[in-house]
Amino acid sequence: LDGKQQAVVDVLGVALDDRGQFSSFKQKLEIPREAALAKGGRFVKWSQSLPLPPGLYQVRVAVRDRQSGRTGSAIGWIEIPRVGSPKK
Repeated sequence: LDGKQQAVVDVLGVALDDRGQFSSFKQKLEIPREAALAKGGRFVKWSQSLPLPPGLYQVRVAVRDRQSGRTGSAIGWIEIPRVGSPKK
């Protein structure tokens, strides 16, 4: 953090379905110094809401520290279940 009171990172993400359709998000996170330095400065817990219909998705997320330019990324799979289906 080089004496700064907070770290500022850009977070970009996309969820791709099996047809190649996607939903995306972009967010700027301002992380207080105490949170950024906790656990050796390696982990920050964060959550993002993205409305998606039921299905299987590949989720890709990338982050970039605005001060240092350092980047990181992750890819994972999630399945959104169909809920509340009418019984026959």
